[in-house]
Amino acid sequence: GAEIDGFRVTSPARTYADVAYQLQVPELVAFGDAMMRRYGTSERELLATILRRKRYPGRLKARQCVDLLDPRAESPKESELRIMLQSASFPTPSINPDILDHRGQFLARGDIAYEDYRVLVEYDGAYHAEMHQRAHDAARRAVLREHGWIVVEIVGEDMKHPGRVISRVRQALTERGWHPRSPMRRR
Repeated sequence: GAEIDGFRVTSPARTYADVAYQLQVPELVAFGDAMMRRYGTSERELLATILRRKRYPGRLKARQCVDLLDPRAESPKESELRIMLQSASFPTPSINPDILDHRGQFLARGDIAYEDYRVLVEYDGAYHAEMHQRAHDAARRAVLREHGWIVVEIVGEDMKHPGRVISRVRQALTERGWHPRSPMRRR
């Protein structure tokens, strides 16, 4: 651990391991993403901390979630959305990539992009509900659509209905030529 203002505190990796038993997988992934992004915690540090702690509740879940972490996620809800989409066996997306036009000019930065299919999934939290931001988002998405992208917008209420979110993303990907694996072959 470390000391801050005279108080002993645990490292980000130890904190991740300690809270694992209390959180559901999407929440633990969001927490781990934030630890990696904010504190530079590495996958290696997380694994070492988990392996050192032989017996504690949540050890297995903490270990399994390390493979799902991505420090490029910029918000907890983005992380949770990514995990929701991974559960549907969609292709692996790019996280917060710069989206360029055919000449290499910057168009936008996306949340979750299936670049091979030109499908972008955007999570809009409360910040995006402000009038100025909504106008900016609408203009940005219009430019993306003009350049051949399908933009699937997800809001907080949508997150309560994972089946609907997955269906909307599946529809966009299928429209672009993606074919899901047959149910018999899923792992």
